[in-house]
Amino acid sequence: MQRGSILSPVVLSSLLAATAGCSAGERPATPPSGATALLGLGDSLTYGAHSLTDVSLPTTGYVDDFDNMLVPPPPITNYGCPGETSASFLGLTAPCPFQGMHPLHTRFSGTQVSAATTFLAGAPNAAVLLSVGGNDARAFLQGCGSPNPDPACVSSQLPSAVAAYGANLSMILDALEAQSASAPIIVINLYNPFRTGTAADVQTDGFIGAFNATLANVALAHQGVRVADAFGTFKAAFLAGSPSTIGPDVHPTDYGYQLIAKAVSQVFMTPNAGG
Repeated sequence: MQRGSILSPVVLSSLLAATAGCSAGERPATPPSGATALLGLGDSLTYGAHSLTDVSLPTTGYVDDFDNMLVPPPPITNYGCPGETSASFLGLTAPCPFQGMHPLHTRFSGTQVSAATTFLAGAPNAAVLLSVGGNDARAFLQGCGSPNPDPACVSSQLPSAVAAYGANLSMILDALEAQSASAPIIVINLYNPFRTGTAADVQTDGFIGAFNATLANVALAHQGVRVADAFGTFKAAFLAGSPSTIGPDVHPTDYGYQLIAKAVSQVFMTPNAGG
């Protein structure tokens, strides 16, 4: 991705203002009672991938890390599918292609939203973890010419792309809540994988912030849905000089996944003393 100017000053200032009014994790972190299962949903982050070519069924992703914080650790059903977008999750576009080529932690047929609602029908007390949106942002940048996206394209097309993402995310959460209103749901927001410690971070933070502002607004409109702040957590780790949170491409390192799991625990469930 080009590290130069991506958003016009007018668009960037409006996006940053929107993000500032929607801080992640504002919902009270009331621990759910008796979660008997853990359902992981979404994309390669839920799968636990460490790179675009990782097909190893990793066990050091944030879902496993979070599960290990709980006493006792509930059984995991993980439908995470690398490449999943909010649209493919719903079946609005072609299904996630990864499943047809490589094994998943938990295989499913049809759409991920259908698999999730079927699962929740039989496990109404399951805790739900959802990561979706990173591939929406990636596809948008590709449509504007990534790895060197056209700034004019980004500025003009970003509002509609973010609106489409928000509409899809709302439908996903509607479906999950309709099937099991008692299921605690946490959505992981998007971190900035392009952080360099330079002035370019203002631009990339603004781009990611546009998706996160919409994610926060959608989450706040759904009772019981909370947001884990991967964005703020990764930014703070970078500024503190902590070990790298990003691997060889845009995916987290083991340390990055551990930070996401801790962000989940802060707003969702109570970890054990070792977490």
